[in-house]
Amino acid sequence: MRSRLRNTVLCCAVAVMSVSLSTTSVAAPQERESANERVAKVAAEYSAQHPHDYEGLERAIVAAGGDSVTIAVDGHGGVSAHEAQDLYEQAAAAESSGDVEPFDVPADAFNVSGSWYHIQDQYGEWWNATGTWNFRDNYVNGSAPRDASGIAADVPNCWVNDGEWIRAYDYQGNRYGGPLLRQNAGLTASVYAVEDATSNFAMLTDNGSHTVSFKRQSAGCAGQPLQARYYFEHNQDGGGGWSFGISVAGFSLTYSSGTPPTLQKATQVFRT
Repeated sequence: MRSRLRNTVLCCAVAVMSVSLSTTSVAAPQERESANERVAKVAAEYSAQHPHDYEGLERAIVAAGGDSVTIAVDGHGGVSAHEAQDLYEQAAAAESSGDVEPFDVPADAFNVSGSWYHIQDQYGEWWNATGTWNFRDNYVNGSAPRDASGIAADVPNCWVNDGEWIRAYDYQGNRYGGPLLRQNAGLTASVYAVEDATSNFAMLTDNGSHTVSFKRQSAGCAGQPLQARYYFEHNQDGGGGWSFGISVAGFSLTYSSGTPPTLQKATQVFRT
């Protein structure tokens, strides 16, 4: 008999606008940080260090120059950050009881979430697709081969890939400085191999944030949403490496040395 916390997949859309301020300074012009760089950095770092603090995420985004956040929760539609926080805490507190079949990787070992952030300033317009993973703090099993974090997107031709980044932290918020290895996934997807190392009975990549940025390259595409899906696959007690195939329809990994126990989770397809 064992109990598990029910995982809840959340996705959100953030609209961001910046205001250009005039200046009378005659100093040499300096390269400025775009709204996309500023807000995306703040959002990614906050989500990775505080994976389920949706009210705090909204405060961080607003402080960086963004607008309030609307969160879409399965079964509840679009809700405020405060409502999403309440729903998550209710789900985390709910326990299921009864006979549970044993899993090589526990079904509640980690959860995932996904979001789109919209940013616009004098330098351009962007939509950023972000996925996050978060392991249970008391789950510690890091071993070869590396885990896989992937985002697949389906975007109209008015938009072009403008970069990607990934960050990982331990459960205390310390940033992981080890290997997060980019794989060749094409122009509308991003896949990284995550070194799920452990130290002092803690996973060094307990949680993380993975983002792909798309910048508008031409006018048009009105009414055509961008869509994406986030995946994370954890494995344990294996060896070798893996190859993959990814799209919004699915994420498949083929392991080079046997078939280790695995658990993959994915968000629903989330749209702008």
